[in-house]
Amino acid sequence: MASSSSSLSTEQQPRPPFRLKPSSSSSFTPSRLCLEFLSCLQTDQVMQIHKINDVVIPTLIHNLSNCNPLRCSSENGHRSPLQATYDKINGDLSDIKDTLERLKEWEDRLNTLTKKLMLFDWEAAAICTEGTNSVEVLQTAIPEIHEMVSGLKSHISLPLETCLPPKSSDISLLPIPKNAVSILKWSENFAETDAFVNFKERYDSLSFQQQESLLYFSFFPDNSQIRKKVLTYFWIGEGGVIQPTGTGDSEEIADQLFKDLSTKGFIEPVEEKDIGDFNVCSIKPDVRSALLTIAHTKGFLGFDSDGNPTANSCRAYLEKTDEGSLQHLSKFSNHDKLRTLFNINENCLEFPSSWLSKTKNISVIHLGNWSSSSTDKYIEAENPNFLEDLRDVKLLRCLSLNGVSGITKLPDSISTSENLDILDLKSCRHLEKLPRKIGLLKKLTHMDMSGCYLLDEMPEGIAFLSELRVLKGFIIGRSRKKGSSKQCTLSDLAKLEKLRKLSLYADKETTGESGELNCLSEFRSLQILAISWIVPVPPKSKPNKKLKPTSVASPSLPTSLEKLDLRCWPSPTMPSWIKPWELNSLKKLYIRGGKLSGMQITQPKVCDSAQWTVKILRFKFLRELRMDWKDVGTLFPSLVYIEKVDCPELSSFPVEGVWRSKTGSTGR
Repeated sequence: MASSSSSLSTEQQPRPPFRLKPSSSSSFTPSRLCLEFLSCLQTDQVMQIHKINDVVIPTLIHNLSNCNPLRCSSENGHRSPLQATYDKINGDLSDIKDTLERLKEWEDRLNTLTKKLMLFDWEAAAICTEGTNSVEVLQTAIPEIHEMVSGLKSHISLPLETCLPPKSSDISLLPIPKNAVSILKWSENFAETDAFVNFKERYDSLSFQQQESLLYFSFFPDNSQIRKKVLTYFWIGEGGVIQPTGTGDSEEIADQLFKDLSTKGFIEPVEEKDIGDFNVCSIKPDVRSALLTIAHTKGFLGFDSDGNPTANSCRAYLEKTDEGSLQHLSKFSNHDKLRTLFNINENCLEFPSSWLSKTKNISVIHLGNWSSSSTDKYIEAENPNFLEDLRDVKLLRCLSLNGVSGITKLPDSISTSENLDILDLKSCRHLEKLPRKIGLLKKLTHMDMSGCYLLDEMPEGIAFLSELRVLKGFIIGRSRKKGSSKQCTLSDLAKLEKLRKLSLYADKETTGESGELNCLSEFRSLQILAISWIVPVPPKSKPNKKLKPTSVASPSLPTSLEKLDLRCWPSPTMPSWIKPWELNSLKKLYIRGGKLSGMQITQPKVCDSAQWTVKILRFKFLRELRMDWKDVGTLFPSLVYIEKVDCPELSSFPVEGVWRSKTGSTGR
């Protein structure tokens, strides 16, 4: 009886809801969090969301894995009848974890908005309103406070309607497309929610230009990282946001738009170096849901409940489907109305025969990569002959083939696109030849050939593109093929008076006082310069005494430079043609890769100081660079941001990664 009683009492003991038993192959349950959770089970404490996400859900998934019906499968391999239910539970737990992660992002954003509001200088505003300049102070303070409070209110009201998955009873509000992976979806009922009403109030307070520019973000999937230049291309290409002015201020207008939209909380900067200084941005699902509603209502984007562009849409997109690569394009018949064609996620470009030739009024064709996180995404043109159809597209202003493989040459027919402003060929890895008549693109302002490593000819016509503001991937110093036509040299580009951004690929013939770089000082309007060296510099040879010495001009950089980017510099010492005392406008200095070991620069006696005016400094993959942190403040007294990546000899630096100054200088 005693034994039976003992056994009975053991069976009556309550079992724990689950066991916190970490897997030997996983570290999903940090010991401190486990202890905190066990403490909460015994008390009335409330477990925070991130702890549930970090501990509970992974533990449940781990324990569930030990109950997998597959472990009970018969020897003949038959699937257990419980497997479907098991898979459903496992999928639900994964969905719960994803939702909790989104809640954590919402919580982090809420904290940021609240702190910003609490840190506002309320005392200064209150004191100033007692003085004679109270009106001026309030004209600045009140709108700023309104903007912060509106952003906070909008963020608080949005999560239940849009950030989180709909409740089972509300599933009918969201049309389920036949194409289950469709990206363009919206809810007809969303316009009636408080979340949308609050957003629409903020949206209506924007200028017309800001409103129009924001609608283009509805193209992109939730939480994707979008390169700024892609939006800039759309704004310039369609002309609805940035009108063609014939001046070089298009990118300045775009930069200001990004800064405004970021400050007002509509977009999220990624790796912001200074206020408004970022190259990548993202948009939250709640904001995009609202934008899709507005875009659909205004006819900016026309799509049906299945996510397919409607016949009256002026903007079509390529989205990978199970039915076939570009099948829905063959159903799109209203070619004359089409203004923009955008590739969302299609990796196989196989256009219906002569389809592009029918889009005579199209102004933007963006077929390549657009995300900063899609550098490895493979896009291939099955038959690049579709580019021949562009001979009939006379109004085309933007053509982007960024990262598209399979294109070995651009046909001369592209040169007939006389209105083309933007030609983006970045990372077209198979591209070997540019059009001979490229000089006919008289309106071209942006041309990007960076990452096209098979190119070995720069057609003479590039020097006649008098409207060029941006030229990337220009090759200098490479030996020319025998029998090739006349090539464009770096000195030929110096006459392009509107050129603001220039990136070069250099080799051994371009380094030194007698090299092709010697003409850089002639680029008097240049603001951004990037140089990548593709071969090492050979050792210096002994001078030939039989040759008469020749005088050469000392090379130097344009004094107008604002950003200098050096990649794979093959010498341990800084280039002699970099003279900080002449670069008073330089604000950004990037040095990536190469053999550089020190930042020492020989300073002439006539110069007062060799200090840099640089505010943003980036050191990346400099394995041999040695520099003390205390010297940073001496050389760069205006520094506010520094990024250090994989520079092991910079061990005295306070952090690995990003450092920001709170005072506007290092203070060292």
